[in-house]
Amino acid sequence: FLLTGFVINELTYDHQYNDYERIYRVGVRADMQGKLSSYAVSPLPMAPTLADEAPEIERASRFMFAHLVYEVGDDKIFGITNYAADTNFLRIFNQEYIEGSLTALDEPNRVVLTESIAKRLFGDTYVVGKMVKAGDFELEVGAVIKDRPLNTHFTFDVLVSWNTFKRNDAWDNINAYTYVKLYPNVDIKAADTTIASIQNDYLKLISEEWELKAEPILERIDKIHTSGYLDEDFAPKRSKNYVYIIL
Repeated sequence: FLLTGFVINELTYDHQYNDYERIYRVGVRADMQGKLSSYAVSPLPMAPTLADEAPEIERASRFMFAHLVYEVGDDKIFGITNYAADTNFLRIFNQEYIEGSLTALDEPNRVVLTESIAKRLFGDTYVVGKMVKAGDFELEVGAVIKDRPLNTHFTFDVLVSWNTFKRNDAWDNINAYTYVKLYPNVDIKAADTTIASIQNDYLKLISEEWELKAEPILERIDKIHTSGYLDEDFAPKRSKNYVYIIL
């Protein structure tokens, strides 16, 4: 029973998200002056550009890690993993809401707390509308969601709205985690070709200056856990062969 539970957990990573078979992470394989690297991250404008220009893509989302220390009274709360996530994150990755809704990240200076973090900060889970101090920011709680399940590659405790932060939103800033949701029945090879074409168009000047050749890496979200490691990857990994041996 224990081994069966382990195998089921490992082989159902990220199955809890609606239409997970259509959701992919977009990384970058880059050859710069003869040095080949594969990254889990991609340029910051990738997600909104793909959403606007790629006919195969229904939605696109992006997030980055945000380093924030929360303050409750005179106490500082460390060890909380924050994602600065855009408005589409909750629309692509459905959550169980204790309070609030998927519009919680639509405005700047808004925050979504997991259940355990809401209890840690406020001692309660019904805290939508309350304010929490995080560094230089005063953030309004927009929603409280159930804690992440064990079998997801996401690692966040808190989601902060993307527009809370000012950043260099340019194509040479390759630091965002980009996810796309394809329309039903879209051929992944066709989507890959479209994404590669759009990426190369926007990276043309950078490519010429730095002798850069880049191509997208598309990973379906339920395969990320057992895929090979990429630079800047945050996902917990497990060897597929190991899981199959246990099976």
